[in-house]
Amino acid sequence: ICVIFTAEMAIRQISVHRKLQLNLPAVDVNPAQFKQVFMNILRNAMEAVGSGGRIDVSTAYLPLRRSVAVEIADDGPGVPPEIRDRLFEPFFSTRPNGTGLGLAVSDRIVRGHGGQILVDGGPGQGAVFRVLIPVRPAPTPEVKQAPS
Repeated sequence: ICVIFTAEMAIRQISVHRKLQLNLPAVDVNPAQFKQVFMNILRNAMEAVGSGGRIDVSTAYLPLRRSVAVEIADDGPGVPPEIRDRLFEPFFSTRPNGTGLGLAVSDRIVRGHGGQILVDGGPGQGAVFRVLIPVRPAPTPEVKQAPS
């Protein structure tokens, strides 16, 4: 997804740092829908950091949650605690030209796949959006019964 924004990031001198865990467990998602999720979150991060900002993208397996986490963190102004609960409301936006639909749609997609989006980071700390996606259940072995 970062590749889609490469030219714009270069023009705005936004640096992206990736820390991707290898061999993550499989997840069942609609690729087109999750592309939209990550484009929405990445677009918000780019707008938050402005020129010369930094965005960190990381992935990890969280065994206790049986989930894969995709984290997008930025060094922008952060998300004030008082608006955190409203971030995923349709038509709520902190930007004058924002539609307030990107995060609402993203949240609906992720929840529809059994996952969730967590938000951390306050004023002066940047924002951290963590998308948790449940791993695909391990196949249950087929038990064959002996003929009677």
